[in-house]
Formats: sequence, C-alpha cells, structure tokens
Amino acid sequence: MTKNNWLRRITRVIGSVKLASVLLAGLIFAAFYASIVSRSAFSSWWFITLVVMLAVNTYACTLRQWRGAVKRYKQIREGRVSGKPVTVDLPASDPADALATLAKLCRAKWYAVSLQNSRLVAHKNAIGVFGSALFHTALVALIFSAFCGVITGTWGRFGVSERFVFSEAADNYVVFEPSVFAPQDPRRFTLELEKLLVETDENGRVQRFASQVNAVDNKGLRKTQIIRAGSPLVIGGVTIYQHRYGYSPIFTLVLKRGDVIDFIVELETFGEPDEEQEYSGHLVVPGTSCPGYIRFYPGQPVKVAVTIEEPAEGTVTSGVLALGEWLEFSQGRLYFVDWRYWGSFTAVGDSWRNVTFTAFWVALGGLIAMYIINPRTIRATATSEGQVQITASSCRFSSLLQAEIRELARQLQSIGQVLT
Repeated sequence: MTKNNWLRRITRVIGSVKLASVLLAGLIFAAFYASIVSRSAFSSWWFITLVVMLAVNTYACTLRQWRGAVKRYKQIREGRVSGKPVTVDLPASDPADALATLAKLCRAKWYAVSLQNSRLVAHKNAIGVFGSALFHTALVALIFSAFCGVITGTWGRFGVSERFVFSEAADNYVVFEPSVFAPQDPRRFTLELEKLLVETDENGRVQRFASQVNAVDNKGLRKTQIIRAGSPLVIGGVTIYQHRYGYSPIFTLVLKRGDVIDFIVELETFGEPDEEQEYSGHLVVPGTSCPGYIRFYPGQPVKVAVTIEEPAEGTVTSGVLALGEWLEFSQGRLYFVDWRYWGSFTAVGDSWRNVTFTAFWVALGGLIAMYIINPRTIRATATSEGQVQITASSCRFSSLLQAEIRELARQLQSIGQVLT
C-alpha cells in the first residue's frame, strides 16, 4: 500500500463519524459527572484529552468537507451532474429555439444560464454546497472557544442584601472556582442590590421577583440594570445571572463585655419567596462560639424565632422577636432591628463568550445552508434526431427537482416549442 493511501486511511479514521460519536458520548458523561459530582472534572486531564481528540476529529472532518465542497462547486458551475440525475427527452420541431426558450424559463427561476453551441448549462444555489463545510468549521470554533472558556474562565456565587454592596473586599462573601489558567482574583466588579422588585397578583400574593442592581467595574464603568431570568448583567468581562432570592434578618448583638456587633443572616429560598412560609437557617452568634438557629416569618407582622445554644453553660435560650425586641442570654442581648430582601447571584467570567456565541450562529447558518439552500444543475442539449435532452441533478430533495423539470417541460409544450 502506498504512502498516500495510508495517509488517506488514517485521515478517514481520524475524521470518522463513528469516532466523533464515541467522543461525544464521553463528553456527555463528563458533563453529567461534573454537574452531579465535581465541577473540577472540567479541568481534569481526561476531560481535556476528550475535548482535544474531538477537536482533531472535527478538524480532520472539516478539511475533508471543504475539499469536497470546492470540488462539487466546480462541478456545478461546469454543469456536470452527479448522483442519480433526472433525464427527460423531449421531441422538438426546432431544438435550437427550444433551448433558447428553456434558457429564458431557467433564468426566470433564478438559474445562472450558459447557452453555447446547442448546449445549455444552468445552475442555482451552488453556494449551498459549502453549508456542511461551514457547519463543521463553526463546530471547530465552538469546541475551541468553549474549551478555552472552561480552562481560563471563572465561576462563582455570592449573595447581597437589599441596599447593601458586594465588593472585592468581601472575600468571605463569595466562593469562586477558578479554572486551570484563570486569573488569581476573578472579582472584577462591585454590585449593589438597590431594590428587589416584587410582582404580585390581584390578591397581593407574591408572583415573581427581579433585582434592580447598580454595578461598577474596575475601570469605573457604571451600569444600572434589572436582572431577571433570561436577562443577565454583563460587566467587567463577567456575566452575572440571578440565582435565588430570600430574606435577610438584621441583628445587633450587644455583649456584656461592651462589644456591639451588627450582622445579617441570609436565608435562601428554593423558589420564589412566599410571605406565608417560614424560612430557617443556622448561625454562629458573632463574637461568641454559640451556635444558633433562626426561623423567619415574613408575614404581617414580621417576626423571627431565635434559638441560641451555650454549650459551656449547658443552656438553650429561645424566643420569638418582633422588630425592635431582643433576646437576652448569658453573654448579652440580641436585638432584631430590621430585615431586607436578599439576592443570590452567579458570576461567570468567560472572555471567549462572544466567540462561542458567534460560532453557534454560524453553525446554525451552515445547517440552514445545508438543508434549505439546495444546489441544482440542469444540462440540456439539442440532438441531431430533433430532440432536446434534459439532464438535471440536485444534492437533496430529488422529488422537488423532478417536479421542476416536469414543470419546465409543460411550459415548453404550452408555448409550442415541444411536440406532443
């Protein structure tokens, strides 16, 4: 076997659809594993190997698609038919005039027509042969940009109460998960939850929430926007999505040793906040080692039930507090001073986001070109036996081509160019 044959065989295997199917199945499993078990799987060596192999497979297939597309494009322009052509022989009193009339009919159907020496060549939608190659090219760009986004991007989640600010200084307020080559400090913005917008029904019940925020990036660019489902905020190279909503009771702790500490307890919901439900959470009373538990009731009037455990004394103190009331325990007093709505946000830093977005739409355009823009070729010659022989072919939808050829034959017959 010659060297060129070996190269063709290796290229065919590398760019095969079967190999692509196996690699895609592996990536689907990896994505499922990363979503359920550990997100760090996206940075693992085996995931990176699968992505690189799929990229090489798609690249090899793309090269083959472009070579084939250029070859088919030249064939269509030259009037060469391929596949299973449709052939029709029509008797004509004057074959030359019949060809001239056929050329006019083809031009009326947006064909590019060439008529020379009793030979007609017409083609339409030749550019459609590049649909598959364009789709594969966009797929390569999509894999590359998504891969770069995974290994260089950042991901994190943070919460902020209404009329409070999340900033870079709040290191204990956010947990970011940088990827392999991500910057050390991914926080490139400051965000203030100005107001939580509450939409209610005719009975006053809460239906949905949205967050009106003010954000400032590190260059001083300020943006004010309402973040809701399907409408994220993009600032400082970071896309911020609304995650969940909740309530945040505000307390003031006055310790007997003289310390005064203000703090917030964030209570996350697993749906939209509902004033008829109770929301609970754990806390550690600041300035002490006392664990606690609270239950918040956002109805009218607003109340919070607090339980504080003091392991050293072996006591448990609990009570239900309205606004302005306090709970006294051995180390001081805990005042319930206010409450706010609270929002949880997800921040994704991905500098390849625009490339991925563009590649997706280019891939969609390639699919449309592949299945909607159907290249067609018509070749007709006048024979010495007084006939017009029409041969036509298309890449897809041969039944539509047959219907078009029959329509052309009927039109030639109706104007007397073809004998019945």
